[in-house]
Amino acid sequence: MKIAITGATGNFGRAAIQTLSQQVATSDLIALARNTEKAQQLLPAGIEIRPASYEDVDQLTASLAGVDRLLFVSSQPGAAMPRLEQHRNVVKAAQAAGVKIIAYTRFSSRRHSNNAFSS
Repeated sequence: MKIAITGATGNFGRAAIQTLSQQVATSDLIALARNTEKAQQLLPAGIEIRPASYEDVDQLTASLAGVDRLLFVSSQPGAAMPRLEQHRNVVKAAQAAGVKIIAYTRFSSRRHSNNAFSS
């Protein structure tokens, strides 16, 4: 079973990857990041890193190939493309790639959330 995590270089995405890497084989994890070089520096060895911009449906679809489950970390507000459109792109790409389960989190940053689940 392959699990992909979006926003892999952000606070929430990195924390999710760290936690998951203690529970499943790192070979089953796929980190999705806009900046793959940054991801290689920040993430544990053995985790596959694929490019993923919420603004590029084709890239997302290709990067989600072979993924069974997706942890979709919400994007930051204020980007050039509206956040809602970015999120629609992720869902559209996941559907096209055949992802079976999508778990969505609206927390883009653990540090700025006052919700107990983001701590």
